[in-house]
Amino acid sequence: MHEAHSHPSSIADHALLRRELIERRQKLEAAATRSEEHQIVELLEAVDDALGRIDKGAFGICEVCDFPIEGERLIEDPLTRICLECLSPAERRALEHDLNLASSIQRRLLPQQDFDVPGWEGHYRYEPHGAVSGDFCDVIPNGEETLLLFGDISGKGVSAALLMSHLSAIFRGLSGSGEALVSIMERANRLFSTAIPAGSFATLVAARLLPDGEVELANAGHVPPIVQNGRINRLPPDGVPLGLFCQSTYTSQRLHLETGDRLVLATDGLVESGDGKGAEYGVDALSALVESHPEVGPRDLTARVLADVESFRNGRPADDDTTLMVVRRTG
Repeated sequence: MHEAHSHPSSIADHALLRRELIERRQKLEAAATRSEEHQIVELLEAVDDALGRIDKGAFGICEVCDFPIEGERLIEDPLTRICLECLSPAERRALEHDLNLASSIQRRLLPQQDFDVPGWEGHYRYEPHGAVSGDFCDVIPNGEETLLLFGDISGKGVSAALLMSHLSAIFRGLSGSGEALVSIMERANRLFSTAIPAGSFATLVAARLLPDGEVELANAGHVPPIVQNGRINRLPPDGVPLGLFCQSTYTSQRLHLETGDRLVLATDGLVESGDGKGAEYGVDALSALVESHPEVGPRDLTARVLADVESFRNGRPADDDTTLMVVRRTG
C-alpha cells in the first residue's frame, strides 16, 4: 500500500528543477562535442524526456504505480522515474548500501562531539532526518584561534550532504590563510557559488574564537545565534546565504564573553519543529530555556533543549534535520 509522498508539485518547484535540468543538458552537450560515448547520448535523451514530462505536467509520477515519486528523490535525481515502493529488491539493496556508505562518510567528516579548544569547550548533537543530512558544523583549530562553522544546506538527502562536504572542504582550505573572517566568507561564497546547482544555497554562522574570550561572528542568513553573557542576545542574520550571489559581501561583529558565558547555535529543523497544531518551537522558546539554565554546561544544556523540543512535538517525529551546538567560555 502506498503512503502519501511529498513531492515538488508546485510550479515554482518544477521551474527550479527545469532550470537545473537545462543546466545539466548544456554541460552534457559540451561533453558530447568532445566525446561520442554512448552514455552521454543516453543521458541527453533522459534529460530531454524529463523536460518533456515537466512541460506536459506528467513529471514526478511513478511509471509503475502512477503515484507521486518522493520529493527528496526528485530533488536528488530529477531523472528518477520510479518511486521507492516500486523498486526491485536488488535496487532497494543497492540504494540502502549507498545511503549507509554516504552516512558513514558524512559522520567521519564531522568534528568530535565534545571539543575542547584554547579558552572554550563545546558539545553538539547532529540528528539527520534520513540517512544523511544537509546540516553543517565544523570546528577548525588554527593555532590559538578556532574557526567555528555552523549552518544548513538547502534541500535534503544525498545532494545536500554532498554540498555540505564541499562547503566544509572550502572552509578548511581557507581557514589557515590568515585572512579576516569576512574575507574568508566572501571567498568561500564565490567558490561555493561557482560549483553548485542553480537554486542551491547555504545559511551559515562563522565564528572566530580567541582564548581571551573575544569572538568574531558573521551570519549568512542563518537562525540567529544566542549569546548568554549575563543577558540573552540574539545576533541577526544580516548576511546573504552563501551561493545565492557570487559577489555577496559580509560583515562581522565582535563580542567578549566572560568565563561561563555561552554561545548557542541551532538549525531551522530545531526552531521550526511543530506541535502538530500549527505552532513552531521558535527562537523565543530556545532563548528562554537557555536563560533559565545559566550554569549548565554544553552537554547538559544540549540534552535539555532537545528534550524540550521533543516534548513540544507531542510525540510527532522530526520532519527535518536537527543540529544544536553549545559553546562555553572556560577562561
